[in-house]
Amino acid sequence: MSEYSYDKVTPVTAHDGMAANLYHEVFGQVGSVLNVAAGDTRLHDSLQLYGVATDIVSVDPAYARPEYSGREGYVAGLAQELPFADESFDSAMCQFGLQHIPMEDIPATIHEMIRITRTADENRDQTKGYILLNPVFKNVRLEKALAGFNDDVAFLWHHDGAGMTGLERRALYPTLVIHKTPDLTPETEQDLVNRIVASRSLKPTHRSIGEVVSRRLFGGSSRA
Repeated sequence: MSEYSYDKVTPVTAHDGMAANLYHEVFGQVGSVLNVAAGDTRLHDSLQLYGVATDIVSVDPAYARPEYSGREGYVAGLAQELPFADESFDSAMCQFGLQHIPMEDIPATIHEMIRITRTADENRDQTKGYILLNPVFKNVRLEKALAGFNDDVAFLWHHDGAGMTGLERRALYPTLVIHKTPDLTPETEQDLVNRIVASRSLKPTHRSIGEVVSRRLFGGSSRA
């Protein structure tokens, strides 16, 4: 039995155009992407608008529900315990998912996303190895936490919001980029995860309106 659990009243949201807008150039250079805690985001369809035909697999525990049955590329699974072999995908992304995961489970989630991502051949290899975590709600905290860390392995990517709607820009925060290269040794990976978790930068100061409503109606505590 898994040590992790899924809070079934966690809101299932969609950010269809946002990830494609931010990451289409990255994903256009890789062969496959795992979209973690994907909710209702249809990343494959959005990327096609940019001429990107990368293979996308989405994973979310909500996909165990009957309404998701039979959807190609949708896999039911926990972010903390991804149901894929090591180095299965060229890249991995989690957008607006980590904020719903219990704080104590964030280390496992980041380790799992690194585990299933293929190792880049070198720092300049743009065809694999990228793990994208968004949003970074408290970027100043994370920048301080990453001081002195190898910026070829982890860095903050600030976005200008070009081509986004006003609503999307209001939800726009930096992305934490982890590049899985041979420099990301087990010791370096643990150091990185410790720094990220200590910064508490991946959790919002306030809950979204959707989550506030969901919690008041149904309870639960996935954002704790």
